Amino acid sequence: MANTYTTTVTSLETATVNGLDNVVVVINWQISGTDGTNTVSYNGSNVIGAPDPTNFVAYFSLTQAQVLAWILNPLTATAMANIDQALALMSNPPAPTPLPWG
Repeated sequence: MANTYTTTVTSLETATVNGLDNVVVVINWQISGTDGTNTVSYNGSNVIGAPDPTNFVAYFSLTQAQVLAWILNPLTATAMANIDQALALMSNPPAPTPLPWG
């Protein structure tokens, strides 16, 4: 079975930027992956640059899908690779080995 992933926005941080109120400046997120038996989750945050005033979406009009679109491409590949590696180790854990110098 292939690993499956879920990404959620856990919180947003806002500021006034270039005269615009409630501009999202930090997106806090969690990505979880499962192999059907084990689950691994990572939390992180992304700092967002100043918005284009002509395409600005008011804070209370944002959807989770819109906010996720801002971060998924840079986040997905690295996070999924880390989750895959952690799940593989959980499925086949390495054996503890004594230090060679005793």
